[in-house]
Amino acid sequence: MTAPQSGDHGMFDQKPAGVSARPDLWSFSLSIYQSEGVPEACLYLQDELGGDVNILLFCLWVSAQGDVPVDTELLALAHDRVHAWRNRVVETLRQLRRDLKGGVSPLEQERVEAFRDRVKILELAAEREQQVALAAMYEEHSELLEAPSPHETPPSQEVVEERLAMGIDRYVETLTHLSSRDRGSSAQGADLSNESGVGVWKMHRRALITAAIASTD
Repeated sequence: MTAPQSGDHGMFDQKPAGVSARPDLWSFSLSIYQSEGVPEACLYLQDELGGDVNILLFCLWVSAQGDVPVDTELLALAHDRVHAWRNRVVETLRQLRRDLKGGVSPLEQERVEAFRDRVKILELAAEREQQVALAAMYEEHSELLEAPSPHETPPSQEVVEERLAMGIDRYVETLTHLSSRDRGSSAQGADLSNESGVGVWKMHRRALITAAIASTD
């Protein structure tokens, strides 16, 4: 997810039409992304594990609510719903933004940077559209499941932490399968086979869980 610039939030703070009164995924994501350690965790998932940050944030959002499990069925639905948009729009804009870093001849650096800022706003808007699609899919999926009793005792923090950890882990576990299905058997997937990688990811995982809990208080 692209870090919003100062002043950008107002462009994206209106709740999307067609989404119910559940906690808003976009607002939840913006809140989490501003938390310490989260941008680094998201970048690691994206660049080192081949993951989709918006689906990761979606998993945290769903896990925090607790009324739908983050299982292989939900993850496949999420992946299939946004795969084309992510590949053709979000990643295209992201690559363009990265290519513009450092300037492009013959334009002056200041003009390139100003144009790059506009691309960044478009990229952020594209990521929001991806999240709107994920939230709509969640609504459709959750309606097919038995709703939890409104009189249930609120879960303890330990239970919420466990749900969040399971949601993160389930997504990371499915990355290789989903990538291979779309790109062929040689696809780059999650690689946490060495002790160093496991240690780094545990640190990032902790930051994500802490931020998600803080965002739901």
